[in-house]
Amino acid sequence: MQIVFQLRKLYLFCLVITVCFSTQAQDLTSKSYQQQQSKLTEAFIQAQSISDIDQSLTLLLQQIQLAISVNDSAKIQEYLIRVRALKNKVSNTQTEFASSLALSQIYRRLELLDQSLVEAELAEVKAREMRDAQLIMQALRNKGYVYKAQKQNQDALRTFLSALRYQSNTDKMSQAGLMRNIADAYSKINELVSSARYYEKATAILTEFPDNKLLPQTLIILSKTQNKMGDYAQALININQALTIAQTYFHQEQELDALTVLSILHRKLGNYEDALKFGLQALAIYDKLNDPDGIAAAANSIGLICIHLDQYDNARSYFNQVLQLNKSEVNPKYRAAAYRELGKLIVETDPNKGLNYVKQAHAIFTELNDLKGAGTALKNLANIYIQLGEVDQAQTTFAQAIDLFTSIQDVWNQTDTQIQLASTQIKMAPNQVANSALSSLQAARKIGAKSLEFDAYNVLQDAEEALGNYRQALQYAKQKEILSQQLKTESLNKKMAEMNIVLQVEKKQHALIQAEHDKSLLTMELNNKEHQLSLLKKDKEISELTIKYQFIINLLIGACTMVILFFVGRKFLAVGKNKV
Repeated sequence: MQIVFQLRKLYLFCLVITVCFSTQAQDLTSKSYQQQQSKLTEAFIQAQSISDIDQSLTLLLQQIQLAISVNDSAKIQEYLIRVRALKNKVSNTQTEFASSLALSQIYRRLELLDQSLVEAELAEVKAREMRDAQLIMQALRNKGYVYKAQKQNQDALRTFLSALRYQSNTDKMSQAGLMRNIADAYSKINELVSSARYYEKATAILTEFPDNKLLPQTLIILSKTQNKMGDYAQALININQALTIAQTYFHQEQELDALTVLSILHRKLGNYEDALKFGLQALAIYDKLNDPDGIAAAANSIGLICIHLDQYDNARSYFNQVLQLNKSEVNPKYRAAAYRELGKLIVETDPNKGLNYVKQAHAIFTELNDLKGAGTALKNLANIYIQLGEVDQAQTTFAQAIDLFTSIQDVWNQTDTQIQLASTQIKMAPNQVANSALSSLQAARKIGAKSLEFDAYNVLQDAEEALGNYRQALQYAKQKEILSQQLKTESLNKKMAEMNIVLQVEKKQHALIQAEHDKSLLTMELNNKEHQLSLLKKDKEISELTIKYQFIINLLIGACTMVILFFVGRKFLAVGKNKV
């Protein structure tokens, strides 16, 4: 009985701490910070007066959370000192576990990750001492979160995987949460197949035990992962399911995510009309919500789609829409992207203005430490310099871009930029260009980038012609022609495959709709049959009651008849005696 009481006390303690994390902001709307702190202080003093360490710790931890919510650093430090002092007086394992777990979460919120890890490991030790599977899993998941915050992704994955052995004794929602943790950890180390597999496991659990908010969220992340893998068919099925659930239950944030992913998927599949349709739907909602970042992201995406549709005026309009938003309300990365794309569009009609726009994009990306964005802006700048006849400046800018792409191991952009740089040096240093182009050709083959192989052959052919090696130039021209045919064939096959994907998805969606329709008809039919059976049962009961009541009535009529005959008989007998 004592053990049961202690466990109840422990779970209550954990519940109070957890609830404290989620409700603190809401409490602030109804009571002032000072009022709440005063009330908690009074309760703390009362708990101290009766030497209730568990309650004292709970109240102190609540005070820390309250102080964090208003960024009261002095109070945070004061309460942390008190908590550490009080923890040293704790003598039972259950309270040690709960307080260490709560402190680890607090330190993580304060970004004191080393202290958070220490408390996380202590919580794990105490959970193992109690041999409670649910508490061990809880401690391991918390430890995994700390590793994730430290960007120690391999350690986070290993910790989440070790929690798997304890999941059988936990509730289904905790199991789904762990599957998501593992999937996210795999994605951080770029193991997308394993990531997708665990997101699918989480989806299966959430489908069996419906959570209409977490399920579409998981489906959206799964479809994003499948998009990165190139599994567009399955990604489309999952994102359509997510969109349906989000719209059914009015989860607008998830609806927007789903619309955005749908737009991206259809753009990658070359279905630009559908991509535009979903992008415009997202933009309309963002506009209704007056969400500047959402508007900027959607407008940039639509601008790119318009370029694919050769609608250059519309593309410029959408990029300009981003730049016309209040600068202080929009994430700078969206402005940088708009400047970069708009600069590319207008460079032919207004080179100087295009150059200025791309320079602004580069400055913003650099300030944000977005090296890939800065590198792509430098590539655009270099090409504008070429159009302006400033070849030396173009070569310097290409070289700067190459350094950036090399530093972030972006092989595709690095190789592409090296080929573009080599093409500007053919007349000046054909030997050097030939060697550089050969190196780029090998890099392109290594990553399977045939479009870059084609560009490399083009530079090699020009370099050999400049050197007078016409036979070698002819060989490169033949290789280029073979590759050109392969690219055309692959492009055609890809387009056919993409069309097939869309058709398959549409067939599956139609099949799902038909299945739902058939299910509803079957349900109605079963309901009708149940109703008919119920009526038959009632009819049978009525018939049985009718027979029963008819029998009773017949008995009563017979009895009454017998009584009447009896009295009539007696009457006749009496009359007969009188006559005698």
